[in-house]
Amino acid sequence: MRACELEPSTRAYNVAMGACVKGGNWAAALDTFDELPEPDVVRFRRARHRRTPSPHAIAALHRRTPPPLSTATLYRRAPPATPRPKPHPAPAAQVSYGTAINACARGQRWQTALALLGRMRRGREGPQPNEFVLSAAINACGAAGQWQEALKLLDDVQGVPPHQRVYNAAVAACDKGGQPEAAVRLLRRMRAAGVEPDVFSYSSAMSACCRVPRAADGSVDASRGVAWRTALRLLRTMRGTGVRPNAYTYSSAMTACERGGCWEEALLLLGDMRTDRVVPNRVVYTAAIGACGSHGQWVQALCAPPALTLP
Repeated sequence: MRACELEPSTRAYNVAMGACVKGGNWAAALDTFDELPEPDVVRFRRARHRRTPSPHAIAALHRRTPPPLSTATLYRRAPPATPRPKPHPAPAAQVSYGTAINACARGQRWQTALALLGRMRRGREGPQPNEFVLSAAINACGAAGQWQEALKLLDDVQGVPPHQRVYNAAVAACDKGGQPEAAVRLLRRMRAAGVEPDVFSYSSAMSACCRVPRAADGSVDASRGVAWRTALRLLRTMRGTGVRPNAYTYSSAMTACERGGCWEEALLLLGDMRTDRVVPNRVVYTAAIGACGSHGQWVQALCAPPALTLP
């Protein structure tokens, strides 16, 4: 574009950054973000006040009005104007920040993601973080295993209304960090904020129950015993609230049972899948067989009922 003496727009920069992120080249995405000019604050201010008719527009309207009509009559008889879309605080700039922070998540650069978020928050006249930008920053922290930093962002970043996308990113960070207790607390916090957890929320919390580390001698410790019970309790809560589990949900619950030494409960979950009409996939079968095999139940692992046969 510059070779043709054309100045790239903000949207052009966003498309280029998105292509770099999808191609796995997060460094090129950040380099493109550095070339992006600062948002036009003056243009944003004008757009923010564009809903009010200007004096020139009102004067032009008077000139087109027949003399006998008064101003009050004019406004009563005039057809309703086409409503303008509500001005958004520089959405292209928000997309730019969100794409750049997503690139940081791909490159395990959580410190850079927090620096970009702080830079955005310091610009009082420009765009502020929304749910997309905040969730991208939380994902960047979670991808690097910094689940504490991810949860801290929920409290530090003000002005973003409670959103399912943001909470799901935080629960996923707890999943990657192996923190089932923190994930369960986030689910309670979601409901208290008026945000209903979805299948991703519950599945990520149950997946966190699978990541509790083993004891030093390789035995099943007390934390794993609590983890599999937490996973089954989440599954019951999920079904009771009308959220339908999927295959990933059941595989997480089965894996938690396997690591907690409860192969019987893992097999019972297969019956629950039939009740919920969830088609098992290979991950589910692997978790069920692993639950039996890891505890010496090789007969149950090899002699599966016909319902467990892969198509």
